[in-house]
Amino acid sequence: MRLAEYDRILEDLLDAADDPTQENHYLQKLLTRHRITADILTDHARQTALLAEIGSGSSPTLGFVSLTGTTALAAGVIALIQLHDAGVILPGTVRLLAMTAGRTNQSISRQFGVGLTGLIIGAAVSPSGVAITTADPATDLVQLTATIAEKHLKQTVPVTAGLFPGDVRQPSLATVALGPDNQVSTATYHRFINLYIELFKQYLASMRNEKKAEIW
Repeated sequence: MRLAEYDRILEDLLDAADDPTQENHYLQKLLTRHRITADILTDHARQTALLAEIGSGSSPTLGFVSLTGTTALAAGVIALIQLHDAGVILPGTVRLLAMTAGRTNQSISRQFGVGLTGLIIGAAVSPSGVAITTADPATDLVQLTATIAEKHLKQTVPVTAGLFPGDVRQPSLATVALGPDNQVSTATYHRFINLYIELFKQYLASMRNEKKAEIW
């Protein structure tokens, strides 16, 4: 996939951002074109979300969800596609939830969360700029994310303790929030795509030889 296609996907998602149904069907069509199965979920309130995953289908399972911005969602989706198209053999699973609103109900969250061992929230939640937000700075996921983020963003990325938007996590699940806001430059958007690609791969590799507990 060329950089021009990265930018076109972001533009298409921004155009569809006000129409949740259109956004989900666009993503489903895009992922299907790359031979990634994507299911549209609907809750009792008729809110919708899209669920897709790549990899072995087994643990460890890293979740990715974008809650606050279309740019972070586009970066996560493209990272998923790039790994799949490259034929990367993943020792585990990457699962993506594309939500059409900042929150969704518990039934969709539970479907997304089954078997997760770690969670990346694609969200720019620090008012001071790029930062990693987490409830537990001591986890291996936080340290790995910080190392990879500084490599790709070419700047110090502080770790701050804080709350997350939405309701997709469990308190005991290793979780970090890191993502671009919708005002970032095109170059930074591209860097976040590469950041997520490496983070998805390295997290699964780092967890491969560790015994996983099913947290959700």
